[in-house]
Amino acid sequence: MAGTIASRWLDMLGISKANADDQVALPIGSGSTALETAASSRAVTPHARLLDIVPVPVWLRDADLSLTYVNRQHAETAGMPNVSTALATQLELGAGQLGTNGKALARRALRTGHEQTESISLVVNGCRRLFQVVERPTEDGGIAGTAMDLTDVDDAHSELASHMNAHQEVLEQLRAGIAVFDGERRLRFVNRAYATMWGLDYGWLSQGPRLNDILEKLGENRGLPEVIDFAESLAQKFS
Repeated sequence: MAGTIASRWLDMLGISKANADDQVALPIGSGSTALETAASSRAVTPHARLLDIVPVPVWLRDADLSLTYVNRQHAETAGMPNVSTALATQLELGAGQLGTNGKALARRALRTGHEQTESISLVVNGCRRLFQVVERPTEDGGIAGTAMDLTDVDDAHSELASHMNAHQEVLEQLRAGIAVFDGERRLRFVNRAYATMWGLDYGWLSQGPRLNDILEKLGENRGLPEVIDFAESLAQKFS
């Protein structure tokens, strides 16, 4: 999915996307990315210190897909005591989900020359969390990656869906006919009372017809005042 939250983190870190010729480009005027600078000298570079306070796991791979750099958030998310241990063990966040060794997404990014994205579920500090993982090719033939915790966003979507379902259940119990249309005049919700009131098939209405389709059906069923040319009347109404 283009423009993902995790992808934008890589944009901010200076890892450019592959261009139309499948060549990966760095920002104009820079000799290296923040990640590459940090990987070369973690202890002294401001890039490394900056990445270590970023609240998002970030990593860098070589052409063999081995981890050559991880920030502190990566180590913490992986359950490692420190960065050195995370690099020494080469523990992959996506192990068992992004392939057996967790490198399937990175391997696909390296093969295609384009950014790849997938969602995985991880247990962090005893809680299951949803992460959006991005692996992006770099100019030197390696891979830069990041993982964005989207648990709160996913929970909000679930809560909203639950609220909408409960709202629809209430509307379904009403004796009054209820129909909700979107901005393109397509039916998004209808209760059975509406179908009964107009003598329309509930199953057909549940497929989300457009308002003019419903009016046309009502015209065919003589559910509306008769006009000489119903099709022309509809065309004028919605012109």
